[in-house]
Formats: sequence, C-alpha cells, structure tokens
Amino acid sequence: MKITRIIVLIALFTSALNAQEKEVDCDFNINRAYYHLEGNEFFKKDKQKAIEYLTPCVETENPVAQLMMGRVLLEEATEESYTKAFKLIKAAAKQDNAIAATDLGILYKYGRGCNLNYNKARKWFEKGFELGNTKAAYLLGYLYLKGFGNIQQDYTKAVSWFEKSDYPMAKYWLGICYYHGYGVDKNVAKANELLKTNFDTVKGANISEASKNSEVINVEEIKHVINEEETATSAEVTKQQLNGVWEGDLLFFDWSATHIENKIPFKIIAKYDKESDVLHITTTIADKKQNVDFTKLDNSLYFNDFTVELPHNSFSQNIPSVLEHQLLSSDVSIKQFNSETYLTGNLETYVSAWKESGAPIRFVLKKKKKLENSEEELSEEALAALSKQEDSFIKLYPNPFEKDVIVSYSLAQPANTKVTITNMNGLREKVIKPLASQETGSYQYYVEGMDLPKGIYVVTILVGQERKTRIIIKK
Repeated sequence: MKITRIIVLIALFTSALNAQEKEVDCDFNINRAYYHLEGNEFFKKDKQKAIEYLTPCVETENPVAQLMMGRVLLEEATEESYTKAFKLIKAAAKQDNAIAATDLGILYKYGRGCNLNYNKARKWFEKGFELGNTKAAYLLGYLYLKGFGNIQQDYTKAVSWFEKSDYPMAKYWLGICYYHGYGVDKNVAKANELLKTNFDTVKGANISEASKNSEVINVEEIKHVINEEETATSAEVTKQQLNGVWEGDLLFFDWSATHIENKIPFKIIAKYDKESDVLHITTTIADKKQNVDFTKLDNSLYFNDFTVELPHNSFSQNIPSVLEHQLLSSDVSIKQFNSETYLTGNLETYVSAWKESGAPIRFVLKKKKKLENSEEELSEEALAALSKQEDSFIKLYPNPFEKDVIVSYSLAQPANTKVTITNMNGLREKVIKPLASQETGSYQYYVEGMDLPKGIYVVTILVGQERKTRIIIKK
C-alpha cells in the first residue's frame, strides 16, 4: 500500500510539472510575435512565425494577442479575413483594451467585417478614449468635423475632441479649424503654430472671394442662385431642358456646406437627340474634357464610372493637393434670374484614397444663349442690349432695326407659345415660332427682316391664353 501511494504521488507531481511546462507565457510570445512582425537586426520579419506565437495566446483569450492577430488578418484584406479580424478585435475591446476599442470603432466606420455603422463607431471611440487612447479623441473629432452618416456635423464638438488628443492629425485639423474659424474664433497665429505654417492672413475663399474673378458668373448671381430655392423648377427637369451649353463653376464647400473654400471652371455640353430620346453629356472640368455615361431618374443623374481629379486644400506636404474623386450622382435644378437660365446641382462624391465621402460640391452653370432657329450664337453686344430690357417680357435687338432683329423672352413655367411679327394694320403676319409647348427657360429667335417694308410692327408672343405684345420699328 505504501509503495502504491508513493507511485501515485510521483505521478501527480509529474503531471503538475508537465502542465506547468505546457502553460503559455503570453508576455514572451507576444513580444516574440511583435519582433517577427516588425523585423530588426536580430529577428527576421516573418508573419507566419508571428502567427505561431500568437495562436496559443489567442486560444487563451489574451486581449493583446487577439488584437495583434486581428491586425494581421486585416492586412490580408479579404472578406473572410475581415470577418475573423472583427471577431477577435471585438473580443479584445470587450476586455477593456483601449487600442482594441478604438480599432473596433474604425472597423465600424469603414464597415470591415461588419455592417458600416457610424453610431457604433462613435460609441467605441468614446470607449477607447475613456480607457486612455487619445487617438480615439481625434477619431471622434473627425466624425463630428465631417458629419458622416447620421452623425450631425458640428465644428464645436470636433474642436473639443481634437483638443483632447495628442495625435498628429488632431493637431492638423485643429489648425485648419483655427485657420478658417470653424468652431472657434479665427486665429491665424494659432493655426500657424499647429500647422507649422507661416500664413499672414486667411487665403481661403468665401462666396465673394471665390467668385469675384469668374468670367462667366458673378458674385450676385451665385448668391441668388444658391440661396433662392423658390425659383427652382418644381417639376421634373427634362432632357430637352438640359440640352445646350452650360458654363460656370464647381464650388467646393466646407463640411457644413456654408462656406466656399475653392472653385474651378466647369462646363457641360448636353446634346439631346429627339429621335432616339437620348441625351449625350460632355463635361470639361479645369480644361479636362470627358464624355459622361449616366442614368437619369427624375431630377437626378446617376453616373457610371465617372472619375475626376479635383483640387484639395492641403496644409501639409504629406497630404495631396489633388485627390481622385468618384462622381456618384447629382441632383439637377433649373432656375431663372435676371432673364438668365441656370443649372445647379449637388454632387455626391467618394474619395477612394480615403475610403470616405467627399466634401460638399455644388455647381452653378449659366446657359449659353443661342438662337433657337439658327446655329449662330448671340453677340456680346446683343446680350448686353437684351439684358438692359429686364423689365420687358419681350426683349428686342436692335430697335429700330434695318435688316435683322432678335426676339427674346423667358418662361417661368412650361407653356404653349407662339411668336409672330405683324404690321400695324394686321394684314401681313410673319410666324417666327409656330404654336408649340416650351419648357421653362430663356429663348431667343432670329428674324430676317430684309423682306419687311419700312414701318411699325407688332411682335406678339402668345403664352398659354395670354397675349404679350411690343412695338418695333423698321427703318
């Protein structure tokens, strides 16, 4: 019996020693895995070796090992690896690992291994900051700076979070906020300190500065067209209405969509083929011409593979001043102001390099006036003369005339119209435009007057049931 008892004790002792030998030293394993992931003069960079060290610690649910393995899986960049990484990082975050909580917020922000969810991203950024990771404060500020998803854009909150972070990009965006006065009083000296720049004054562009040198659209036009929404067409903008040449500017707004920070020339040539009912669009953005493939649905255009390089206000050599944007869609609206026709829209864009939506971009374009019954464009002299007649529905140039005359008018809403010129006794009528429906917009017609005797004539425009008239003299 005594010998048997000794044998049992020896067996138990040996078993305990084996268990201790098999117990994993995760501090050691994690350090070794780190060295193999980073590589140095003593450790060759070897991801597979790192995974071997991490695996037993992941199995014991060590949060640091879970986080590191999650990051290794993220680098594989497949749907399967994203899903595995998300589960591991979430498990580490739930064990109050500050870095894992922040990483989990990033995964929710981009929808990697999970459904994109900005509210959950915000929740885990807050948790990460609460646990001591100041990078999470920067990421919270960034969410409020740009107002992603259903998170309300708020410069004041953004600045508050940036100030809580020592992360370099937090200082960068805080400097930009001071530079423009977003969420704080404008302070260029403070901006220079944060951005390591030496600006004397703010070089940005408010609506007046951005537009004052525009050759096509002036300050008042942009202000009116952007702000006066009641003049926009409420009905669907038709392909026929889009037909024509439109010139103006792309306006780059800040994230609150209230301040214009930059602008570049923008031109659209839209050609409508009545027989096929197809609208062909060519755009020119900063001298780069491009044919655009799109689908029109109601008052929106949905673009197919429409990519352009657009300027970006950068305050650092490490951040590009030009970014590739995917233009996804745009609403379109037609407005009237001072007898001119404008096309406006809000572009929805995506910045591939940053994997996020672009800042608000709008366009304001003026329709280039062209004679409806001629390929000739209106001369600057004719345009100037017609524009001075804004109080008259019917505008005429020249008046009196010797050879030819231009008849111009604008419609605030679609209507059936007919345009004629008749001598005073009504015996001789010349039809300039037969009765037919016309969309909202400005119209100009060329009238050859060589065959008209000298005298007084009446130009008549029938608009629905209403008759508009104006006297003109042939010398």
